[in-house]
Amino acid sequence: MIAKLKARPWLWMTLRVCSSLAVVALLLYFLPLGQLRDALGRIPPVLWAAVLCGYLLANVVGMVKWRIMVNLAGADLSYRQAARCYFGGMFGTVFLPSVVGGGVVRLSLA
Repeated sequence: MIAKLKARPWLWMTLRVCSSLAVVALLLYFLPLGQLRDALGRIPPVLWAAVLCGYLLANVVGMVKWRIMVNLAGADLSYRQAARCYFGGMFGTVFLPSVVGGGVVRLSLA
């Protein structure tokens, strides 16, 4: 069945989009949205900005550390190339089905 779906990529993509929409619909149905909105509203905007800046800074520090490590091995990556590899690997870690996926994406991009 998978081979038939891969022969028709639009059908495969439609099934994936519909299943994603179904998951979002279930989340919206079961989550207490009023309580969630109230809880998020109690967090000061300055704290939101500080946490976002801290998160972004931590990722930049991780990227620079990764670039230094890879360049010590002789890769000679620029900051732009290292950022593409590092954040591609972060994307892979979040969306691929195993922890190894992000490392594989990062190294294959490098």
